[in-house]
Amino acid sequence: GALTTLHYHESDQILIATKGKGVVGLIKEGMGVTKFEIGDTDITFFESEGDTICIPSNKLHFHGAIRGENFSHIAIRKMYKTDNTAETIKRAENKWEYDLISEETGNNDPQEIEKIATEIAKKVQIAISKKLENIKQE
Repeated sequence: GALTTLHYHESDQILIATKGKGVVGLIKEGMGVTKFEIGDTDITFFESEGDTICIPSNKLHFHGAIRGENFSHIAIRKMYKTDNTAETIKRAENKWEYDLISEETGNNDPQEIEKIATEIAKKVQIAISKKLENIKQE
C-alpha cells in the first residue's frame, strides 16, 4: 500500500509494473503542492504486469501501490539533462514534497511541513478511493 509523496523529475520517467496493482496520479499544472487538484482523468491504475506509463519531465505526480495491495515497478529516467544548446550537461534533479512544501509556504518548521504533508496524503487517498469507486459503479 505504499505511495511516494508528491514529487517531480527534471526528465521524463517511465514506470513499468512488475507485480500487483498500482496507481499513478498526475497533478494539474500550476496548482502547487499545497493547493493541488486531482480528477478522475488524472489517475491511472496499473492492472497487469507490463503496464507502462510515461510521466513527462517536471510534472508533479505520485505513484505506488493501491491501499491494501502489493505492487512493484521499474522506474526509468535519464540521469543527466542538457541545456537547449546541448553544450552543458548536468544531473537531472528530483524535487520531493517536503522541499516543495517548504518552498511554497516559506516555512522550514518540520512539524508544520508534516501537518501539510498529512493533509496532502489524505487528499491523494480520497482521490484514489473516489476513482476506484467510480470504476466499480461502471
